[in-house]
Amino acid sequence: MKRLYITDLDGTLLNSKQQLSDYTVDALNRLIAQGVQITFSTARSFYTTSMMLNRVQFQLPCITYNGTYVIKADTGEVIRKNLLSREVFAGVLAMAKSLGLKPYIFGKTAAQEEKLLYEEPEHPAHVQFLEERQKRGDKRLQPAATFTGELTELINCNFLYPLEPIRKLEQRVLEAYGDAVSVKVVKDIYNEGYYTLEVSNKDANKGDMLDYVADLLQVERQNITAFGDQANDKEMFERAGTKVAVANANEALKALADVIIERNEKDGVVKYIETQER
Repeated sequence: MKRLYITDLDGTLLNSKQQLSDYTVDALNRLIAQGVQITFSTARSFYTTSMMLNRVQFQLPCITYNGTYVIKADTGEVIRKNLLSREVFAGVLAMAKSLGLKPYIFGKTAAQEEKLLYEEPEHPAHVQFLEERQKRGDKRLQPAATFTGELTELINCNFLYPLEPIRKLEQRVLEAYGDAVSVKVVKDIYNEGYYTLEVSNKDANKGDMLDYVADLLQVERQNITAFGDQANDKEMFERAGTKVAVANANEALKALADVIIERNEKDGVVKYIETQER
């Protein structure tokens, strides 16, 4: 029987310091070397995950930017992309501006240089978002005001604010572009009281791209185990034969889970995989 384990990163495989423990690194490398099929699905970019996961020998296609890209983890080759249209992109930015909300814009130039364009921070969550990436030396970061080029690939636009303005923007975006977009609202696990709204292509979601990866690997859906902690993992849970939530997951996702495992701080994901592969 061919199995596939697919895990979310933040709040699930990564600890609260946004790192992998030595135990998790050693266990993953041992399991992968034994032929166990393990990959990841994340809201983060491949650029970021390549730095965060560089001690693990992932080999299979992985899902990044919540399903915008499917990328071969061992080579970095993009094998599927679901990009935002220019019309929707411009409309969403106009709606956000009318509400006084500043975006984070993710995209690529014609030279395939990835960019994360930002405006001046308004609140502590904005500051934390930028500082985390600046500390890592994130080369994508650039103030939007200084960017004079063109983004030929529009990945998504994100907004980080308290829930009330986030819901207002979500409603407007869905009313205008509901059939053309994937809109995700996820609680920020690093900043209490803040939420991220992400607008991307309608096919950019963890569920549809899990189907795509499973077809590539010829794995039956009942043989897929998915691990998660937040609302953007729900679509992945809907496709998986076994749904596993970490103990620190939100209650809505826990209610969908077949199994609750130890929290991310206790290496719950790899411990579960180890028990299944004995």
